[in-house]
Amino acid sequence: MSFGVNVTRARTLVLVGGASVLVAFPLSRAIAEWWPAWLVAPWPVSALLILLGAGILAQAWPIRQFVRGKRPDVDRRTSAGILALAKACSLVGAGVGGVYLGVVWRVIVDWVSPVLRGQLWYA
Repeated sequence: MSFGVNVTRARTLVLVGGASVLVAFPLSRAIAEWWPAWLVAPWPVSALLILLGAGILAQAWPIRQFVRGKRPDVDRRTSAGILALAKACSLVGAGVGGVYLGVVWRVIVDWVSPVLRGQLWYA
């Protein structure tokens, strides 16, 4: 059974991540000048990302089992929605990963700043 879903290519994810690196690198400099404590992220952000990933994985697992022939039937509407959500999450994840890489790149370039080093270790 084919759902006719457009497959997310690795090239697309790399392009989204690369574009977000190129945006985040210069933008992180401007943010650091305007708001010195920008690097310190609260711990619930990481917890939320982990919970969202686990939730999507739990929703997508029955579809994976169906595709592999280990499950007899799956609701088409539900599976189409879950697959669309998974595709959106992969694109957003590539963008967020690119932003994180851009910020890390900025931190490496500006490593001489003692304030930035302290914030990095705290984050």
